[in-house]
Amino acid sequence: MIVSEERVESAKACLVGWLDDLEKHAHEIVEAHWARVREEEGKRSGWQHKSQLQLRCLRRGNTLIAEWVKIRWVGSMARGTRTGLREPLRKGRGPSYRLETLTRLSRDWEKTIVEETEKRLSEIRRQWGHITKALLYLRFASGETGKKKSIKNKEVSNG
Repeated sequence: MIVSEERVESAKACLVGWLDDLEKHAHEIVEAHWARVREEEGKRSGWQHKSQLQLRCLRRGNTLIAEWVKIRWVGSMARGTRTGLREPLRKGRGPSYRLETLTRLSRDWEKTIVEETEKRLSEIRRQWGHITKALLYLRFASGETGKKKSIKNKEVSNG
């Protein structure tokens, strides 16, 4: 190996630390979003004024999931069978959801909240994508491809 193992591990630790910081910031953005939504919903009565968008953020390994889902209410309120079905929204190309889709699904009072939140999260998704690619390229550069290849010298004869 041309570069020392310590340098590779140091670079990995730095990049993973950056991911940790981004994850923490994404969770803070989601919590701030929910605080604002709860505050605004508290000012209104009736389920028809409640948000029909939900936002969640979680991490699986080196993958950050900060996604929007639409809540579709089904069942009877009178019989007490009303329940919300979560329908994931498609993300557009790149790191962000289409603002047109999000604003179409948001209530009038939450449009600016949703737009601000998505703009901030899309920047985190963009950075996250670059950092995970850097980790992947670092792994390839250091020879850690997961599969150990054994190269055997073969003797070639011309006769």
